[in-house]
Amino acid sequence: MSAIEKSGEFPGLTDRLTLISEASKYTAETGRNLLKKAFKIRQLSKRRLAAAIERGDELAKMRFGTRDPPGNVPLEDSLVLPCASPRIDFYRAFRRFKEDFQVRQFGEERPNVSKLATIDEMDWVRSHIRDPVILECMKDKLVYTSSEDGYSMQTLLSRLRAHQDTISRPDHIIIMSTLSGKGLIGAYVTSYWDSSRKGYYGDPSTVLFRLRPGPMESYVYLGGDETRYQLCAHGEMGIGGGIDGGPCGLFFDKDMKYGMSGASPTFNSKCLITAPEDILGPGHVEGHEDSEYCYFRIGVIEVISFVDEIDWSQVGKNL
Repeated sequence: MSAIEKSGEFPGLTDRLTLISEASKYTAETGRNLLKKAFKIRQLSKRRLAAAIERGDELAKMRFGTRDPPGNVPLEDSLVLPCASPRIDFYRAFRRFKEDFQVRQFGEERPNVSKLATIDEMDWVRSHIRDPVILECMKDKLVYTSSEDGYSMQTLLSRLRAHQDTISRPDHIIIMSTLSGKGLIGAYVTSYWDSSRKGYYGDPSTVLFRLRPGPMESYVYLGGDETRYQLCAHGEMGIGGGIDGGPCGLFFDKDMKYGMSGASPTFNSKCLITAPEDILGPGHVEGHEDSEYCYFRIGVIEVISFVDEIDWSQVGKNL
């Protein structure tokens, strides 16, 4: 280990130098093939790269009034920034230009595994996921649907946990339709469902959302003392603690026939059910007449998790 790294001024320097050393072993042609295989870039060529840079040039002029984006970063260099720090902004940018990419066959649409939400609605849900690993390296996988697997909380939890064990991460999306078909609501959840936990627990990356009726609305944790993200007890599931003991932001019981939705201070959310024909027994928490909650009949429940986009065991073979 070098004296510089021992000093702590440049932690991880040895690892970076090793990476550079290993990368130098690849020829330009090998690197080209590696990109094609690992990232599925179709017909990678200098002509296509030049066309992409030219298009980026035009967009930069439209957006910034100059060839270079802020910071005087050369356009060619700025094109790689989304790979270094993509997160939400990159995925939203891709959604804006994906039609242009598809017409020119520069990209492939992610398959839509949901039988309730459209592909655009799923793209919108994904735009609220903060984990760059999921956004860049994983694709959706339907692990449970009540229409095929039965209305059983036990089945939902067992299938979800079995899949979570294979990917070693808890993240998943719950999508729920109302019986009328007018409403479509759900949540992105980032912790395991654990009935042994007392009270609320979870992670601030959790998101509540309504897809239908429009406009689509999302509710995220904005900070503060309210941190009641999820609850699993007595075969029932709740997301977003309610006001003064009132109903959760989204709640459904083990029979999966009825749900409930109310205002949640954790997400600063309102009742997710808005179609008049879906609202049953509306009410207000005592002392909070401006915060409505209601029951509703559940149509279908889906649980979507994630799986690796790339079979890493095959990367590097046959180069």
